[in-house]
Amino acid sequence: MACEPINFDPLIMADGIAPTNDPVLLFRSPAYAVSYAKRLSGQ
Repeated sequence: MACEPINFDPLIMADGIAPTNDPVLLFRSPAYAVSYAKRLSGQ
């Protein structure tokens, strides 16, 4: 099945909304990017 070329980045937020200092949130953005690249490459 083909992967939709959409990557969710939890640190991209609407104007007026800021992320918390939660360290898990800070690790999610790069982890999602790796997952996205793997899905697109078929891994």
